[in-house]
Amino acid sequence: MRFINPAKQSQFRNFPARWVLLAGMVLLIPNGVSAWPCRVRLRAYRDALLWMPPIVRRLVRYWGPKPEPIVCPHTSHADGDTRDAIQTLQQYLDTVPVGMYEQRNLVVYLEMMPAAARILLDLRDPVRYAPSTPYAQAFYAYTMNHLREIPVLFYGYPDPLLERGSLKAWIRRAAEQTRSWSPAFQQPAAFGLPETPDAWPSLDFRSPAFAMAALNIQHAVTDIVRFWYVLWKKGHGSLRGLPAPTRPGIYRMRFHVLNTRRGR
Repeated sequence: MRFINPAKQSQFRNFPARWVLLAGMVLLIPNGVSAWPCRVRLRAYRDALLWMPPIVRRLVRYWGPKPEPIVCPHTSHADGDTRDAIQTLQQYLDTVPVGMYEQRNLVVYLEMMPAAARILLDLRDPVRYAPSTPYAQAFYAYTMNHLREIPVLFYGYPDPLLERGSLKAWIRRAAEQTRSWSPAFQQPAAFGLPETPDAWPSLDFRSPAFAMAALNIQHAVTDIVRFWYVLWKKGHGSLRGLPAPTRPGIYRMRFHVLNTRRGR
């Protein structure tokens, strides 16, 4: 299979998959709801790229869209409603691999990557399942303070639900796992957290808030990689040079992109 250089793909700009991608970005617009800060979202996006094949990383580096305008705005499902996410991600599954393989169009894949990451990051944001909590900004401030301390973990490429096309069940499972953290925002003392929001940002890494931040970011990274991986594989993209085995497991990246000053 030979892919056409994305820089020369103007003849494919009218391909329907491109309009699906743009429609998803229009429908999933910000509405003032609290969400992961932009720096957290970009950290997760860049962590996810580390686990993709080298060819994908090169394509993103040279021809991918700038991630900030796409990844940083959050989607509109404030109460954990997954219907928009299911609809948009299913459209990507239905159209992007076809565009890659039959039309030799890598543009649709590169544009899908940050758009899908944005949706999956919101699904793994515990605040979205407790929209009236007064602890939202305190939790985000805490996460920002400890972002460099969160290791780059990945829970492996295989996912039986996603591999067999059960997207709805896969998304709902992610939502339920994230929703399980919402009681920490309703009864923080029961989880060993201060009842005063102003006290949250000064907590150290031993706090339960660290587990809540780290696990949700790491699971978001894993979800993003798995979704990208499935679409890339369905589009017959090369899997040569994957940075981790394709068997189930928990993998840690030795080089931390945000911790270069500490030598990690």
